[in-house]
Amino acid sequence: MCAITKVPKYKFISQHLNTWSTVQTKVTPLSVIPREGQGAILSSDSEIEAVVRIFKALSDQTRIKALSALTLSGTYCISDIALMLNMSISRVSHQLSKLENMGFIRRTKSGKKAYYQIIDDCIRSILGTAMEHVRGK
Repeated sequence: MCAITKVPKYKFISQHLNTWSTVQTKVTPLSVIPREGQGAILSSDSEIEAVVRIFKALSDQTRIKALSALTLSGTYCISDIALMLNMSISRVSHQLSKLENMGFIRRTKSGKKAYYQIIDDCIRSILGTAMEHVRGK
């Protein structure tokens, strides 16, 4: 999406007609386009990079499956998650540690077992919205 505003005329050569034409538009960067009631659509580069990190973290099927499993009950031990996903504990553990490092989930230990739960409601919301989108709702 671009916002177009009037600016002084600039000459350019039309690729198809090989003639001079004039342009009266200027493309405004998305980062400065206000969105009703929410400020700018895109903000600073650091905020954009943070959003990219979130989507990268959610771009793995095992992580999505693990998060989906955690939305069912709230708290599961790693062996239960591995069993639900039909995957090895080490594979699930590796992916859960990435989600934990991102701050999406929390691990609590009880004896030798580690239990995981989603602590970021935004992630739960993103998953729900994505599933509604996929299902056509």
